[in-house]
Amino acid sequence: MQRDTIIKGRGLGGSSDLTLLARIKPGMVPAMDSVTYKTRIKRVLDTLHGARTASHEYSVARLLSDSVERVGVIHSVRVAVLEPEDNVMLAVTFDGSWESYIRVLWEKVGTLLDLIFCSTEGYVTAYDHTFEEWLGWARRVQVETGFFYGPPDASARDLLYLRRVERMRLRDCGQPGVDSHRSELRAVLPTAEEAVDRLFQGATAPDDPAIAYPGDERMAREAVRTGLQGLTTLYRLRDLYPSAEADDEVLRCASQQLLLEFVQKRNSGVIKKALDDARERFARQLDWLFPTPDAVGLRRPAPPAAHKGGVVPAAVCQEVQAGILRTYPDVTHGLVLLLSFDAPAAMSDFLARMRDPVEGVTSEAAMTGAAAGTVFRTLGVTPAGLRAAGLTETELELFPEEFRHGMEARAGQLGDVRHNHPQHWRRPASYQGLDAPPNSAFPVAMESVQAVLQLRGTAADADALAAVDYFEPKHPLRAEVLKLVQAVPGMRILSIQSLRRNLRTQQGRQEVVEHFGYADGQGQPEVEPGIHKFDRNRIHLGELVHGHANTEDFEPDPADPKLDPAFAARLAERLRWMGNGSFMVMRKYRQFASRLERAVSAGAAQVAAALGGAPADYVELVYGKLMGRTRDGMPMAAPQIANPDRRNIFDYGNDRQGERCPLHAHIRRAHPRQDAAQGGR
Repeated sequence: MQRDTIIKGRGLGGSSDLTLLARIKPGMVPAMDSVTYKTRIKRVLDTLHGARTASHEYSVARLLSDSVERVGVIHSVRVAVLEPEDNVMLAVTFDGSWESYIRVLWEKVGTLLDLIFCSTEGYVTAYDHTFEEWLGWARRVQVETGFFYGPPDASARDLLYLRRVERMRLRDCGQPGVDSHRSELRAVLPTAEEAVDRLFQGATAPDDPAIAYPGDERMAREAVRTGLQGLTTLYRLRDLYPSAEADDEVLRCASQQLLLEFVQKRNSGVIKKALDDARERFARQLDWLFPTPDAVGLRRPAPPAAHKGGVVPAAVCQEVQAGILRTYPDVTHGLVLLLSFDAPAAMSDFLARMRDPVEGVTSEAAMTGAAAGTVFRTLGVTPAGLRAAGLTETELELFPEEFRHGMEARAGQLGDVRHNHPQHWRRPASYQGLDAPPNSAFPVAMESVQAVLQLRGTAADADALAAVDYFEPKHPLRAEVLKLVQAVPGMRILSIQSLRRNLRTQQGRQEVVEHFGYADGQGQPEVEPGIHKFDRNRIHLGELVHGHANTEDFEPDPADPKLDPAFAARLAERLRWMGNGSFMVMRKYRQFASRLERAVSAGAAQVAAALGGAPADYVELVYGKLMGRTRDGMPMAAPQIANPDRRNIFDYGNDRQGERCPLHAHIRRAHPRQDAAQGGR
């Protein structure tokens, strides 16, 4: 029997909710003071709230960044002890979707949560466990929110930015020679850590608030004083966190993160003299926070940089489907078939055919060096399809919640609101046979789709190349569809989406062009060394397929003896189903090329009015500034690259201010091309 889909976290207009409810341990803390775990949590919460109140309401300059504000997307946080149930509740309102937020929560404030939730049953500490292990705990204690109201259409950073701009206006109002509009355009909201660092270094930006002594020695002394005050407050909690239960290490790690800038300045040596002077009064506190003369702080191990990886193993290429690691070679046409099956036996027959080495799914290995005229096939199965194939609800729970819930159920979290809401989506037109166009009067219900089969092929002649839709007699993939229908009688085609590449000849060769006229496929990432080695374009294999290291996580290993046995067993089962697989998101967007053309023409006219000349002289320049590449594929940041094969080999080292390629350009936002050691993305 299919279980009801339960979406625990609610979303509204881009903001989302997370509520955790954990049972407090019974009994007493084995400490010098006779206190219960519930009392310990209450004292910790009082301490944290008092420190935050002093930082925000009393201090003239905040020289320690707020651990919650470091996350950057939190609107509000509430932690409460519920009585008489003896539960502790965490309720957070944040921007974006749950899956993108929860990792940042583990990374930025995991040790702070350790300080609170280590007093609850079954807690998995964040400071010494992997993200996946900690995530398992979070999912277990997450509770369903029945009603949620958050700030729609306004992110946490929006509110901070608008407050910053308003202060600029008040400060600059009436000041001679101040162009407030230009200042607002240049205003950049720093992170919580950057704001503190600017005060200490004295490198303030024009939109920073005025501070009496930025970068002055007095600011450094104040930073040390603030850090010692915080350290003294946290050190008083040691009596509640005995080392016998390893709770002392929980408190130390949390303190090092809460006092982040203080710890960083101690590690760098810039406040050594001040700490030496303070040692007479604070020796015990300093020795506890800094148990060794070496640098301290939470340093989770990270996988090797992507550019240090070698070629993809042959065994992996045999299992990964074509089109995931590399683009298809020289294809011109495609079909996307939405399928369902009359009975489990029909789906079984279909899956058996898909395993056939000739008529089935194309592997990455088979795609390499394929003969001309080869039809490439890739298959995706929906949650409904997995149920039809016989998976139990317990087995389905091994797959990510985002996959099981689907896009429609998560529309608010994904930003699909108002005109983009699922109720306004245009559903696929139903298939009426191979010789008839689809019927939009009978749209397909997306929940009825059990499998998605993609076919790719190459037109053999000019007539086939001109064909667009599958019902045209010359379409190069019609025969493949007919063969499949005849081979699997119980398979039903719900809808077919026709695909065709737009091609144009440039510099003597064919290139793909997207609907706005730009050369497409110029900036593909690479999972192994390419012909033209360029480390900044490399990504980890695990960014594309499951079961391998990615930017954040090492390759999962169920045999790791450090893993909890239950977690290791679940990991092994998950890899059995998803290893070397991937998740595909399918969206069909309507593009208004004419609107872009009008906007570019208007922009070109404005440039011409300012610089002289005819608007037509600036049309391609405006197109290039919007995308970051000219429409023939030339990168704006490196216009000297003449070889089309090398147009993805550049960075922004000589254009840090965005004078050639604007900072807002599409390719610069999608791929900043930072140092390869930072992950290359």
